[in-house]
Parts: sequence; structure tokens; C-alpha cells
Amino acid sequence: MKHCLRLALLVATCLTMSNCVSAWMTASTGVTLKTGMERAEVHRQLGAPNATITDVTVLDTYGRELKAKFMDTHVYQGKLNSFDEGSGQAISNAVTLGTAEAIMIPMTAAEIAMRSMQHHRIEIAYDANQRLLEYADNEPLQRARAPDKSRNSAC
Repeated sequence: MKHCLRLALLVATCLTMSNCVSAWMTASTGVTLKTGMERAEVHRQLGAPNATITDVTVLDTYGRELKAKFMDTHVYQGKLNSFDEGSGQAISNAVTLGTAEAIMIPMTAAEIAMRSMQHHRIEIAYDANQRLLEYADNEPLQRARAPDKSRNSAC
């Protein structure tokens, strides 16, 4: 009985200690861009921009107009993380009590190696305080349309 209790405790400890390794591997590698990041921090992670334009209006993901003081374009090779990076692995580990790690760790290592060779063209808009407003990966940021001046407003 004593040996069974020790074995059960050992198995529980191993499962607890190894849980979410693949989620940590995924989230801790690559570059993560977040709204509010300083422009200097983005440049440290991605390098100097390939192009910069000033005073542009872009649309956020909800279609609202954002006044951007700067818009940088970066060409980057490497892993670019999404905002929910690693959450799928964490959920599968929780549901399977850690046994998914046997499959997830090799799959995650292969995915990280593959994604580290991807090329990205990233457009990043910053406000007047040089804080990240919005960014787009491998597609241009949507720009606000200029008002139509051809219509005559006088009736």
C-alpha cells in the first residue's frame, strides 16, 4: 500500500511538473507585437524599418479611424506570434491531464522550426507618443478614404 501511494504521488508530480511545456515553448519564442508597445522596442525586436511614412489615417480591426503619426514597414524573417500563442496547447494539456505533451512537444518543436523561416512584411502604425496603434502582417493596413470633394454640398 505504501509503495502504491508513493508511485501515485510520483506520477502526479511528473504530470504536474511537465504540464504545459509545449505551450511555454510556443509562447516564449518569436516576436510578439502588442498594442501600446513603444516604437523603440519594436525596432529592437524587428530591426530598423524599411520604410516610414508620416501623418496617415488607418482603420483598426473594427473599422474605426486611427490617426497615426508614423507608419513603419518592416521586412522580417522569423516567428511572429499571435496574441493567443500557446493557448491551444495549454487547453489540450489541461483536458488530457498532461498526457498530450507526448505528442505536443515534438509537434511544437517542428512548428517553431518551420515558422522561424517565414518571411513577413509588417506595417505598423504609431500614435504621436510613438506607441503601437495597429499592425498588419503580410497585408497592408487599411487606410481611411479621403472625403469625396467632388460632391456639391450646396443645394
